[in-house]
Amino acid sequence: NLYYMKKKKKQKVTSSIISQMEDIKSNLTYRKLRRRIRSLKKINFDLVNENDIAELINKSLPLLIEVFPQNPSPTDKAIWRARINEDAGCPYTNTDDISYKKNTTADQKYGRCNLAKESCFYGSDGIEVAVSEVCDRLSKDNPVLYLTVGGWKLKELINVSIMCHSMKAHKRSGDLVVAYQSLLDLKKKSAKSKSEIRQWKITNKFLAHEFSKKVRNGEENKYVISAVYSHSLLKSQNSLGIFYPSVAYKLYGHNAAYCTKLIDENKLVLKEVHYIKCSFVKKNHPPKIEKLKYTNNIQNNSIIW
Repeated sequence: NLYYMKKKKKQKVTSSIISQMEDIKSNLTYRKLRRRIRSLKKINFDLVNENDIAELINKSLPLLIEVFPQNPSPTDKAIWRARINEDAGCPYTNTDDISYKKNTTADQKYGRCNLAKESCFYGSDGIEVAVSEVCDRLSKDNPVLYLTVGGWKLKELINVSIMCHSMKAHKRSGDLVVAYQSLLDLKKKSAKSKSEIRQWKITNKFLAHEFSKKVRNGEENKYVISAVYSHSLLKSQNSLGIFYPSVAYKLYGHNAAYCTKLIDENKLVLKEVHYIKCSFVKKNHPPKIEKLKYTNNIQNNSIIW
């Protein structure tokens, strides 16, 4: 009881501190932004409710609507999404089973780009990346997993945001370096002052860390900043997707989070499905992948193997 009383007291104190923080965006300076980001790094978000967090982020960080066009998928390019099969030998046969979570539960936690009790469509830019994202269960004691992996393709051009300012990720992804340099060149042309460029850099650097930091199972509240920011970005409708480095694939690959309306409006569609066996190799090493079945026979919501 004493533990919960102390926790409740800390929650009240933290909420009080947050409520007293001013909205700095109306008169933003580099110095104010730097101080606010330092404060954000110190807050224990386990002690703050979601509404207060959203209010704080909206008071603190400019919503950077900087988008890249993502063209309709070429024939050899797809966004891959993997789901674990609980029964070996029984791949999923309904598209809803390998799509985004349409029925959220009361205990659903934060994800990298989704609020608690809210969904977005997660995918990856390669099968190996998608597999790594769901294979954290693999171990010496649990050496085999079976997955159904879908290849989804865009039917029309959309705008996506790219979290490409992580210098650590730059060492492993040339695509992020190119994206970063392109955005920086555009910012230098449009900025009215050097201070504006510095604000842009420090905001993106902070966000890049939030979108590429490692979070353990059970610590999903650490996703809260990227989740709240993603919610605002996707809700703005200026960007229908967010690309960011894959932590599970050691930052070599990329993940995407799409607005669910792309699925609902049939703009991001399932084109092919693989049934895959994943085997444990060694700790901190990608699993061995064996493709067992393949189909591109998808009729309505049915996957025909």
